[in-house]
Amino acid sequence: MRRKISFMVLGFCMVTLAAFAARYVVSRQYLADSTNGLWKDLAMTTATANYTSNKMLIKNSEGFNKLIVKTSNADSALAISYQTSEDGGTTWYSPYDTDGTDLGALVTGLASNRAIVFQPAIAEYIRFNYTLSGGNSTVTSELVTKSSL
Repeated sequence: MRRKISFMVLGFCMVTLAAFAARYVVSRQYLADSTNGLWKDLAMTTATANYTSNKMLIKNSEGFNKLIVKTSNADSALAISYQTSEDGGTTWYSPYDTDGTDLGALVTGLASNRAIVFQPAIAEYIRFNYTLSGGNSTVTSELVTKSSL
């Protein structure tokens, strides 16, 4: 009898755990520009200075995001920010909090490899803006996102 009850309790626990198990996926994608060129060893020059990525779907993001940036030049001085869109990428907004603080500004003066952890504003799409103010640099940028299924 005790054995039967033990198996019933164990079975109930297993069913309960399965019902509440996390269902998410961690994905990685390289940023790309408007010509769909991947930002993998992208040669950024001070002549161009401003770079904007394509829109990326993040509506299923659970708020756990990391932007991995690798740069080849310690004098590159990159400023990185993001914007969000709710209409498929027609209109872009820089997110601000109620105190007027720009939440989209991720980093300024980046001159070495960095993994930038951030929580984007609730949005359907995101895009990144890079401004190069130092020397020319080869840059690789990858977005890692935890999303619900």
